[in-house]
Amino acid sequence: LFKKSKLRVLLAYNDFKRTKNTYFEDLTTLDEVLAQTTGAQDTSRFNQFTGRFIYNGELGKKLAYQVGADLNHSSGWGRRIEAGQQEIGDYAGFVTVDWKLMDSLTIKPGVRYAYNTAYASPLIPSLNILHRIKRFSIRGSVAHGFRAPDLKELYMDFVDVNHNITGNQDLQAEDSWNYSLFVNWMKLTKKNAMLKLEYGAYYNDIDNLITLGIVDNNAYTYINIGEYSTIGQQISAIYRSKRWQVNVNATYIGRYNPDAQTTSVEPYSFSPELGAQLNYTIIKNHLQANVFYKYNGRLQSFYINEADEVERTIQSDYHILDASLTSDFFKQKQLRITLGAKNILNVKQVNVIGQ
Repeated sequence: LFKKSKLRVLLAYNDFKRTKNTYFEDLTTLDEVLAQTTGAQDTSRFNQFTGRFIYNGELGKKLAYQVGADLNHSSGWGRRIEAGQQEIGDYAGFVTVDWKLMDSLTIKPGVRYAYNTAYASPLIPSLNILHRIKRFSIRGSVAHGFRAPDLKELYMDFVDVNHNITGNQDLQAEDSWNYSLFVNWMKLTKKNAMLKLEYGAYYNDIDNLITLGIVDNNAYTYINIGEYSTIGQQISAIYRSKRWQVNVNATYIGRYNPDAQTTSVEPYSFSPELGAQLNYTIIKNHLQANVFYKYNGRLQSFYINEADEVERTIQSDYHILDASLTSDFFKQKQLRITLGAKNILNVKQVNVIGQ
């Protein structure tokens, strides 16, 4: 819009309609009649409007700002929706300030306020700090989080041969505080290669986490977990040269066990993850090989059985491997063709001990 400002606008509209008809057919006469059983006939429709407006500007060399609005409106109709029709709106405004106190130190506070038609939304502040020391940079952040349940979590009954999930109108909104600290080191070599190492730690404290819960045999609904948190560490390494792009990362994540409040189980269950992405340029600007690998470590949790005894659930670890070749054509790369294979290790099921 002006010399030192920029306006970004996103407008999106999604309209989804699903018609379901079930018939009983006489295999001798081939006569058909509509089935009268519950849920046999249904037409569902959902639409959603999203609008986002972000304006970036500057006030001198050391102060920049961002002002924006985030508008979302969802509607649903059909037999599977409570009362046949429901709608929810969420309309937010936000502002952030990027203040460069000195060449090596930048502070970025922000605040967001939303009006939700179904839930009262609090004022949501955040604070980010970046400090650079030669090849090192340190990033720290503290942020408040809020998420209201969406239309499907509240009002939709998803019941068919494969599913039995009902909405829960008594859900409370999620409220959280999120803390993180990351330190990275970067070096450029004489051959224009880049090496970056990063270590990070984070902690998320969540009240009323929304998740799926079992309420009866094979029946699910959305529930709130009163207190929940995750804690984690991660290490990553990135290397880029003319031909190679390598990204390797490892995380160690702890998930809170709610039963730790009333039983002797450990407060957190930890599980490792390891990921790697490799891209190698075979022919410059024309042919590239890509490999993606992910290791998901053993995951454990706890539950209370019918005898009020604590039991453990363990999901085994597994590996995922994908690979592809990508070829670009013409000088401006107007045409790109990718040929690849997913799930090369043929993972079809993962063993689980317990519920």
